[in-house]
Amino acid sequence: MTALWFWGRPEDQAERHRGALGDLAKELECHGLRCRPVERLHLPMGGDYYRPFLLPPELDVYGGGRLIVTVAVVDVPGGGGAWYLLKEPSGLPVATHSTANPSAAAQAITTRAPAPGPASAAVPTQAPGPASTSAPAPTPDPRPPVTSDPDPPGN
Repeated sequence: MTALWFWGRPEDQAERHRGALGDLAKELECHGLRCRPVERLHLPMGGDYYRPFLLPPELDVYGGGRLIVTVAVVDVPGGGGAWYLLKEPSGLPVATHSTANPSAAAQAITTRAPAPGPASAAVPTQAPGPASTSAPAPTPDPRPPVTSDPDPPGN
């Protein structure tokens, strides 16, 4: 990583941002959401050689089998401190929360998570006891029935 440039961020600042994202990930995992730290690498594709550089660290948050938000840490100029920037999967920023209170940011992300359903990783369990005797009705097959005709038409 020493041969890479950090896009507008010295390494110590990027480390602080990784730490803030790690604190948020701990809060989110308590709510049953999966987190993945991401470090994106920008590779310029110009006609000349350009050095690749790392973009700021981010945290992808998944719930119900899909991406809910991407979280980045931004510093406010003038000593405003660091803030979590929540972005939709499309990349649009939707909210900010102070890194001083990761539980508030986790609560905001949890409200954006989908309710558990068929696409969710949560699997309902059956209560112990006698099994149900009624089975669901079979669904009809939409395909035409297969017949074995010894003399197909056109022969």
